[in-house]
Amino acid sequence: MNNLGVLPTTICIENNLGVFTLATSIDPDKATRVSSAVNQTDRPSSCSRILLEQTGLQRVIGVEYEREGKIVSIGASKKVVISAGAYKTPKILELSGIGDQQRLAKLGIQPNVHPPGVGENLQDHLLVPSSFGMKKGYVTGDHLSDPEYAAN
Repeated sequence: MNNLGVLPTTICIENNLGVFTLATSIDPDKATRVSSAVNQTDRPSSCSRILLEQTGLQRVIGVEYEREGKIVSIGASKKVVISAGAYKTPKILELSGIGDQQRLAKLGIQPNVHPPGVGENLQDHLLVPSSFGMKKGYVTGDHLSDPEYAAN
């Protein structure tokens, strides 16, 4: 990024790589950038379903995912956080048998837990883009679209 004229921002923390930092990406206790890549050594590329314990109270015991064309299962020692976005999170839940029993049965999925609201009430999130004019001499993201500038 330095070669393109984008210097690390030090407004919030020192040695922060990136064009900008959001306050929500800073660990307030350590004043360091929070990153989900810290422990990303063997993460699933395509989570297919949550694995549930089938005795007594059903609890999540792991996940199943696809890696290099093969289905792999990995157990959880404490928690499983499903954070796959507004579309894929309900899909993963429903493929795991978590959702409306009637809908799952029609799709040939064994219902395990019946919260009928899974996959319902999807609402798009609005984005309000903002544009600002900059004084000459300041480097902005617009410079990155200029091949001549980027070549220097």
